[in-house]
Amino acid sequence: MRYKSRVDWFFKTAIALILVSFIAGFIQMMLDNESTSSLVLFSIVMGVVMLFLFSLIPTTYYDIKEDQLYCRSLFFKKKLPINSIRKVDVGNSLYAGMKMSLALKGIIIYFNKYDEIYISPENQDAFVQHLVKIHPQIEIIGNKKSA
Repeated sequence: MRYKSRVDWFFKTAIALILVSFIAGFIQMMLDNESTSSLVLFSIVMGVVMLFLFSLIPTTYYDIKEDQLYCRSLFFKKKLPINSIRKVDVGNSLYAGMKMSLALKGIIIYFNKYDEIYISPENQDAFVQHLVKIHPQIEIIGNKKSA
């Protein structure tokens, strides 16, 4: 089953601020009578950055297939056996590690002995229940309800 990543206000605000900055920069370059090649180069860079940011939304998701969890964000992929998951910390927002998320509040999955990953499925409750259904020994800590 596929769980899309939640996209929260922080990600949307970041995209909006970057877009406004690019537009303001483009207008400033036009007012300063920059060369056409500079405007074209700036537009290309702006387009690539915005394409990258907008492509994160449909390509960030989490699949649970049989006994495997597949996490994907753009071209980053992570596959882990669900039976290797030790615990799940729900509703966490402070994390410095591998993030495959588009939201501030998400889930930290601890697996193997020292590995962990931060994700943010839209429906955290259903996602955690699905994991526990497959591997009942998973310890659930933190906020048991979705953020």
